[in-house]
Amino acid sequence: MLLAEVSPDRTQRALRDNASAEVTALAVHWLTAFVFLVSSSILFAWLFEWDRYHVVTTYRIYDLAWTDKALVFWLLVAKSLVWFVPVLPVCAVLILCGFARAAVVTLNCFWIGIFYFMAADLVSVSFQGYHAWDYLPPLRGIRWQWFADRLTADTLLIFYVFVISGPLCYGVAYGMTSRVGGRYADLGSPQAASVLAGFFLLIAVGVVPSLIFFRDRAVPDRVFEAMALPAVLRESLPLLTHQLVGRSQAAQPLPPTAAASAVGSPSIGFDAQRATPGDDRISQGTIPRAEQRDVLVATRMVQDAASPAPADFSAFIERSDLPNVILIVFESFRSSAVGPELMGELDAWSRQGLRLDRHFSGCNASHLALFSLFYARSSLGYSQNLDRKIPPQFFESFRRSGYQITLLTSGEIKAHRRMGDFINENTCDRILVEGEFDGSAEDVWPDSDRRKLARLKSMLDDRQDRPQLVLFYLLSSHYQYLFPPEFEVFKEPSGFRQFFDPQEQQRSFVNRYSNSLLFLQHELMKVLRSIDLKRNIVVITGDHGESMGEDGVFVHGSRMSEIQMRVPCLIVGDGVTPRRISTATTHADLLPTLLHVLAGRGVPIGNCHGRDLIADPSPADEVVLAPANGPEWEGVMIVRGDRRIVFRTDTSAKPPWLEFAGLVDAKGQFEWQVEPSERVRYELR
Repeated sequence: MLLAEVSPDRTQRALRDNASAEVTALAVHWLTAFVFLVSSSILFAWLFEWDRYHVVTTYRIYDLAWTDKALVFWLLVAKSLVWFVPVLPVCAVLILCGFARAAVVTLNCFWIGIFYFMAADLVSVSFQGYHAWDYLPPLRGIRWQWFADRLTADTLLIFYVFVISGPLCYGVAYGMTSRVGGRYADLGSPQAASVLAGFFLLIAVGVVPSLIFFRDRAVPDRVFEAMALPAVLRESLPLLTHQLVGRSQAAQPLPPTAAASAVGSPSIGFDAQRATPGDDRISQGTIPRAEQRDVLVATRMVQDAASPAPADFSAFIERSDLPNVILIVFESFRSSAVGPELMGELDAWSRQGLRLDRHFSGCNASHLALFSLFYARSSLGYSQNLDRKIPPQFFESFRRSGYQITLLTSGEIKAHRRMGDFINENTCDRILVEGEFDGSAEDVWPDSDRRKLARLKSMLDDRQDRPQLVLFYLLSSHYQYLFPPEFEVFKEPSGFRQFFDPQEQQRSFVNRYSNSLLFLQHELMKVLRSIDLKRNIVVITGDHGESMGEDGVFVHGSRMSEIQMRVPCLIVGDGVTPRRISTATTHADLLPTLLHVLAGRGVPIGNCHGRDLIADPSPADEVVLAPANGPEWEGVMIVRGDRRIVFRTDTSAKPPWLEFAGLVDAKGQFEWQVEPSERVRYELR
């Protein structure tokens, strides 16, 4: 047998070819990973995130200069790339050790998980203002509405979209890079790989210093807040960019709209402004130029909340033949609902009474708003009043006036945020539960509401020797906005389309919500037309408003916006003169106003934050609210005309304190905000 002789030159050439092939393969892997991650991040930002962030930023992106739009887009891409920094070293080690396929599988699995998580988190943020992890222990009583409700049947389908699109994007990237890999074999060297990694990081984090050129500071701050990043990063990035600018945001002049409303100065700085001399309730200090009366109003609210006074048992009416009072509270009642466009019948009927055109519920969450209604106080002291077992002033005044109090509900008071502490068998004479409030049985709400309203006529006909105070809490207008099939006037798109298109989600919410209100109007008008308004007074309002994307979120309980806090308020019946009030009013005003109607004169109520709207023909355009603004927020907002002044508070601290936080617009977003490190804290002595 003859052995072929192999020349040394051919051996060396073969070794060089093998080495070159290995380097080329390594180059292809590096390039593929780089192209795959960058291109998919760009596509994700363009196809999914861009429209969602239009909603999150309350559509301010539309008004940006093209350079600012480019920075926002770069910021979204960089955020996605940051998530892949930890997995890149793992993939690099696997490739260098000869496990290229394992590296590909690892990268693709990580890609699917990360992008699916970021998509779900952004839907959560744009839905209710909370990140996915906010639904864990601090808010475990609140169901994650996206996963648990509307899109349950679509979540697997959406997940499959990411399962398919990830490997597909990787395959396209591999096909592109394998064609050019041979030409750029040197990219396989460790030095070149380091350069690529550095360039990757530059794309990911280089956007931060670039934000110093951003013209509208509120937009990147809102984008940072909505990003699917750990809280420490979301909070530190805005501070870092502000420091790079070279001045605090708090030292910047107000926008023109805010500057016009800032009393005493065209811009707000940190010039010393002392509290009123002799006012020993607050520690001496300096604050930005908020008005003295704002500080004192907020101080009073904090003081009343931290140490609530007892109910006024002398505030009642001594009169025979009192009319019945029927209070109907709609869940999630938008201020625009009552009008010719939607609830036209109710709008026409209400013109024979008192209409409060700019009425605030007191808060944007049910338990706090109903507290404000029944206590005639700010909901800032919710826990303190309940801890001291102070009874609701509304029920005390009516019971001592001789009324029998009946509440018709669907059982929500049993365990929802301590509502059972002030709406129970001790504060009401009767509680009639129609249906059962249960997150898994929401479909019963329309039938429950229909049966509640049907009971009213018989209850009024059965009146004996006591006037009736009948309270209805209607739930069909709560998310998911339920109604019988025959009231589906407006159609909704599929849940899958809603996930990928926020405009479709908004259209779906508006349509379902409108259908639920048409149903409730139909049932309510059947009852109202049968009521003798010479013997009854009807009050119709809502517990809070509802967002449909106008303020950057959907539903309620997450923004200091007018759309979440304003509700219709109608008072019709015996002794009520037809009239409209266009200045700001609130739920705390309803009790003193109703007592005046019933007594024919003003009835003083001690420790009450409300005003008698009958006695004052032109009430001041100023109210104080305690809006919910996220799981860790406590504060008050003073609404005076178009100006909204916000104070951060802590009524449970020892001693309680408050600090001026800034000014917000009608959408609940800060027009101008004091940086936390620059705020001056006032402590109650």
